[in-house]
Amino acid sequence: DVYKRQPGGLPLSTRALQGPGDAAHKRPFEDLLAELSEHLAAQQAPAIAPADDGQLCDADAPAETQLRAQPRPPEAPQTFLLGASVASAELAAQQGWRFVYAAHINGAPAEIQKVLGHYRQLTGSPALLAVSAIVAEDAEDAARQAQSQQRYRVRVGDGQAVNVGTLRQAEDFVRQSGGGAHHIEQREVQVLHGTGADVVRALDALHAQFGI
Repeated sequence: DVYKRQPGGLPLSTRALQGPGDAAHKRPFEDLLAELSEHLAAQQAPAIAPADDGQLCDADAPAETQLRAQPRPPEAPQTFLLGASVASAELAAQQGWRFVYAAHINGAPAEIQKVLGHYRQLTGSPALLAVSAIVAEDAEDAARQAQSQQRYRVRVGDGQAVNVGTLRQAEDFVRQSGGGAHHIEQREVQVLHGTGADVVRALDALHAQFGI
């Protein structure tokens, strides 16, 4: 189990790589994202001289900012949050991240419009859209492949919901999670399909419809 093994390095980097050890007391995703944002921001801060023991340190800096990934790029990395909900869009806006709506997970047009509009209202910027596409030389062949695409969202108890590709996978997830109260929801799947020219036209239509 790589997750539990000692990844090597100094204590700060070790703790960052190991993450929470107790699955029953997982830190909220919001906290983890904020911590990652701090690490990325520290990446662009002035260098901190190493102490006598080689540990990067600054008596006035919080512990989180003493840790840096190397090498340091000349420009700050672009950050993107992939999600399919208003809450995810709000979280991206709060952290100053770009937002990518996961239309390959939930392709309902009304939901896309609502979430993208909310992100634009909060930030004044357009979001991006992640889509599924099947391209074939024969449009009918692409259509047949697209019709076979499925997506289910499953949650067991008050655990985290996951997305799977078939109903059997959803049922397997419930069984392997111990069974009990659960909810399986079939999601609307939007798959762009056709020849290359067909898919380009579909992408142009999405651009015009959602302002992406």
